[in-house]
Amino acid sequence: MTTELVLVTPARPEPSSEHIADRSSWDCRVCGQPWPCAPGKVALIEEFREYPSVLLLYLVATFYEARDSYMNVAEPPDLYGRFVMWAVRRANP
Repeated sequence: MTTELVLVTPARPEPSSEHIADRSSWDCRVCGQPWPCAPGKVALIEEFREYPSVLLLYLVATFYEARDSYMNVAEPPDLYGRFVMWAVRRANP
């Protein structure tokens, strides 16, 4: 009797349906809401479920990228709260 290992990978959504950031506006490419939008947050939580600290690293890196794109804006949005704090509050209820 032999045992065969079968690797099952979950199906990834079509790229056009993923709630990801448009790097020029930092809004969601699907719903147009400020990224990360609610569905985007759910997807990020699921994707980084096993590694919540890596999620925070990713969000901080993305925050810095977005912050740099708003450097010449007089009243930039609260990017830290938008990109990072939702995940910090989730990690520390």
